Amino acid sequence: MSHREGTWQRRGAIKPGLGWWLLGGILAISAPVVVRRKVRPRVRPRREVVRLRFDNGEGIALAADLYASGHEDVVIVAHGFTSSKNAPEIVETCEYLARDCDVLALDLRGHGESGGRYDLGLDPVACDVAAAVRLARALRYRRVALMGFSLGAAACVVCAAEAGGADAVISVACPAAPLSNSRWARFSVPLWRGWARLMGTRVSTGGTWSRFPADVVGQVSAPILIVHNGDDALIPKEISEAFFAAAREPKDYLFLPNTPHAQVSREGLNAIAEYLARHLPQPAPRTA
Repeated sequence: MSHREGTWQRRGAIKPGLGWWLLGGILAISAPVVVRRKVRPRVRPRREVVRLRFDNGEGIALAADLYASGHEDVVIVAHGFTSSKNAPEIVETCEYLARDCDVLALDLRGHGESGGRYDLGLDPVACDVAAAVRLARALRYRRVALMGFSLGAAACVVCAAEAGGADAVISVACPAAPLSNSRWARFSVPLWRGWARLMGTRVSTGGTWSRFPADVVGQVSAPILIVHNGDDALIPKEISEAFFAAAREPKDYLFLPNTPHAQVSREGLNAIAEYLARHLPQPAPRTA
């Protein structure tokens, strides 16, 4: 075999190899995007919203959408882990509630359009909700209700218990108590972190849950509605029932059958709107 023939054979072997490497690179880049759009799709509100950015007090810029209808009361809505204010279930909830009150949909740190990184702890996201409460008060809303989904629910409960400022609290699918033993937790944290990064959430390390919402819910003086999803594969009903038992009056419990984790059915939205109407009685809308 001549030198030239050997060179062409090596080049012929390299070309398919480069093709496979190129294909692998494309799949590595595109697969997370495809999975993210399938598992965590994002939508824009069908109505006009006021897009806000504000400092959370720690130098992190948080993003929020204000569904302004001219009411004197506002509901702050906090999404779950790896979700955002533009998740379909969050947008649907905000648009539904905005018929009777203003709604402020918040992106927690490291999520969506907000800055910073989320360290998987509880205190940082509770601080983000507290910052949203301060913003609502600065906007001169008469009453402020908190509504959270999963991680957002935990943040809302801790904020209401320790920072105050809430006139009503709605907790949907709250991880109110530890969901696993400590041995499994050592392995689950890296898995949660990997899942978050796959979903586009910016995460860091070091965060902990030194206490859980069930430990502090008794300090919440505002009326609280605890919502449990019948098809919740993450939060057992026993946890939500114990969570409800630990809460102080006035309190209500809403069970949504055939509803997966951190989702709210249309019947659930009706019940939540009625709950808010009872605890945030609406005067006439504000005029411009």
